[in-house]
Parts: sequence; C-alpha cells; structure tokens
Amino acid sequence: MGEKKNRVWVLLLLLILIIIMVLIGLKACGKSDENSGSKMGSEVPNTGDFTKDFYGQTQKHGMVEFSSRKVDTEYHDPQKFEYWFDGDRYRITWYYDDGSVRLHMISPDGEKLYHCSPEKKTCTISYLGTDFHHWIFNGPEGYTLGDGVEEGEYKVYTFTTQKLWEIEGASQKSYCEDITIYTKDGVIDRIVTRTNSDKVAEEELVYSQYVILEQDNAVEYEDSLFELPYDIVEP
Repeated sequence: MGEKKNRVWVLLLLLILIIIMVLIGLKACGKSDENSGSKMGSEVPNTGDFTKDFYGQTQKHGMVEFSSRKVDTEYHDPQKFEYWFDGDRYRITWYYDDGSVRLHMISPDGEKLYHCSPEKKTCTISYLGTDFHHWIFNGPEGYTLGDGVEEGEYKVYTFTTQKLWEIEGASQKSYCEDITIYTKDGVIDRIVTRTNSDKVAEEELVYSQYVILEQDNAVEYEDSLFELPYDIVEP
C-alpha cells in the first residue's frame, strides 16, 4: 500500500513539473514574439528584379569589397567598407584589414559629402559629389536600364555618366565616365565604375569594382549615424 502511495506522489510531482515547464515555454515564446517586432533589419526581398530588391530600397545597409585596377592590370588590394543609406543621407565606413576604422564618408543631407578621419579627428569636404554614391547604390535617377547585354553568366547594364565634379573647397576634381552593373539571376553581383581625377583618355581611366557581400534593409537608423563626428577643416 505504501509503495502504491509513493508512486502516486511521484506521478503528481512529474505532472506538476511538466505544467511548470510548459508555462515557462509559453512565456518565453511571448517575449520572443514581442522582440521580433522591434528595430531589427527587415528581410531583403528576392524577387529576381534588382531594380526593386536593391535599388528600390530607400533604406539599406551592407558590406562591400572594393578593389581597383588600371586598364591593363588585375584588380588588387581589396578593401572592405560598410554602407548605410537612408533616403538622401548616407554613411560609408572604410576598414583596415585588422577591422579598425580607416575613414568615414558621411553625407548628412545628401547635398555635401565629407571625409571624416578618426586618426586626425577632422572632417573635410569630399571631392566627390553625392550623386556618385547614389548612382552606385540607388541607381541612376531617371535612367532606363534597357535589356542589358549578355556576358557569359552575367547580364550587364552600363550607364554613361561623363560627369566632372569641381566641388568648392575640395582638394581636387573628380570624374566618372560610366557605371556598369553586373547581375546574375536578377541579383547584383558587382558594380564597376571608371573614374579619374579629371576627364582623361579612356586608357587612363581607373576601374573600381564594388562587390556586394552583404545586404539588409534596416527599419530605422539613429540620426547620430549621419552626423559629422568632428569639426570641419580645410583639406
């Protein structure tokens, strides 16, 4: 009789433990659902149409591998930078190989771009116009891509810019001949620009390659992300 009574108590304790575990699990799920609606990045769409999935997103964040070459050389010295775009304003942060910050390029209003040096703790006006980065990351305004050209496994679209920037107060001029977009299965693989410090012969243009490594579309940013961290000085 005593043994039977002990079994009943054991079963009751097991039942109580199971009920407690279920309640704890339900509570945890409730918290997880609550947090999932907070300020997390939204899922990146993948419709196979890069004009919507990438260029169509007014808010975007990601990582890029950048390298450059002359017309008769290979791409070399790859560097990484992180980008944040929020409408007209944007920020690009360049990193050293060890992950430390080399340079911030910040446009607080989409009208002027500044180079911000953590080492010197200064900001100087950039020789680039803000439309240069917007063309690369948001697409050329009002430009119709057309059907593109097949190049092996890629479909390639080229936008002829032939734009010379002479920014007041900048240390030099800057020129962009064109921007070429390489896509695969409707997704951007890389973007190539041809530039120099002035309008030059085609064989003197510098090829710069932007390989999109990561992308997410953020819900919102803190305003401080686009504020200049240091005083503005002459270049």
